[in-house]
Amino acid sequence: MFHPVCVNLSDSVATTLRSIIDTTGWVCPPCRLDVRVKLQGLLSGQAKLAEEVACLKDEVKQLKSELQGENDSRTAATLPIVAESHN
Repeated sequence: MFHPVCVNLSDSVATTLRSIIDTTGWVCPPCRLDVRVKLQGLLSGQAKLAEEVACLKDEVKQLKSELQGENDSRTAATLPIVAESHN
């Protein structure tokens, strides 16, 4: 990407440089800084989301464990009591 206005290039110089932009990949410094700042924001947001997902996974694991414990208790409470046979 090329922004001749950002670096005060004349139209003739900008036109000449456009012919090699695809090869060189040059971007004006203010725009590179802007992209870098935006990238850091995205990376910070991604890190925060990763932490939140990890917390949610822990909570789901804990809830599953609690539900399994309750199900085990209910199953034990509803099992028929087998009377011992007296012969």
